[in-house]
Amino acid sequence: MAIEDTKTLKTVRTEGQAQELLNAGWVLLGLFDRQDGNDQYVEYHLGKPAEPTSSFQVGGVLQAVPMPE
Repeated sequence: MAIEDTKTLKTVRTEGQAQELLNAGWVLLGLFDRQDGNDQYVEYHLGKPAEPTSSFQVGGVLQAVPMPE
């Protein structure tokens, strides 16, 4: 999704929250590994398109992928 097609940006920390937004038509823009002191977590960055277009797929599914150690 091009930045000019983005109406709203949102960051969430859980897979469930990200999945709800994907189901509502948001687009996953990126996943970022974060560390805050001793806590490590993933941030999901999503964008809400201004108007749905055929240039990107609305919705999606997150799939668990094992991380290398």
